[in-house]
Amino acid sequence: MSVLIDTGPILSLADQSDPRHAEVKKVWKSSRGPFVTSIAIIPKACYLLLKYLGPEAEVRFLESWQSGEFHVEPVGSKDLQRILEVLNQYKDQQFGFADASLFVLAERLKIHSIMTLDHRHFSAFRPSHCSHWEFLLGG
Repeated sequence: MSVLIDTGPILSLADQSDPRHAEVKKVWKSSRGPFVTSIAIIPKACYLLLKYLGPEAEVRFLESWQSGEFHVEPVGSKDLQRILEVLNQYKDQQFGFADASLFVLAERLKIHSIMTLDHRHFSAFRPSHCSHWEFLLGG
């Protein structure tokens, strides 16, 4: 069963001083995966890793992608159409492109398990493919 991974857990895994690091690492190791994220998460994660943890953290993250620790899904034209629908429907939530791309990716791939620290946004979105998300990390 695939697991969707958001930016927060990526940063937490890279930062041993993060208060959620041990919890996220435990879930990462105990989940079967495969882990999947949106291409929209990559520049966001790289920017934050570089800014807060330095170039080595960014490189380690990109190497983990290259080695297959997680899979990155593209955003196609049908995905973009659905992302726009989501952003228009949920304007009051201010999801942003990256979160909306994860929602749409989950719908397309029928993923309901998610590693996120952003329960607020994910709880506000009603996926079309399942009745609720399975949050692998506490809120």
